[in-house]
Amino acid sequence: RALKAVQLRPRIVAGVLTNTAGAWSTTNYPDLGTTTDNGTGDVTLTFSKAFHRAPVVLASSTVIGSVAVTSSSTTACRLVAATHAGTATDASIHVLALGFDYVDQQ
Repeated sequence: RALKAVQLRPRIVAGVLTNTAGAWSTTNYPDLGTTTDNGTGDVTLTFSKAFHRAPVVLASSTVIGSVAVTSSSTTACRLVAATHAGTATDASIHVLALGFDYVDQQ
């Protein structure tokens, strides 16, 4: 007898959100999705393909103080970037989303 175990892999999307002249983009990361500018340092990333459940989203920047993931859903996440002093800034944001596309994944 053979024992078969279904091993479903998670889906990972990663890339860099850049802001040029006040416009956010995912240049060079087309699989990441599209962006919506909500104001200085505040951007919504809409995933190019929705997840089954809200993914875990990690965000950081190499040039500012912090990036907060303020919300995450199956289709999008909202990120807010600020300096160490707490001032909103449009610096580049590195983002990674880890989730599943399958109904039976917990």
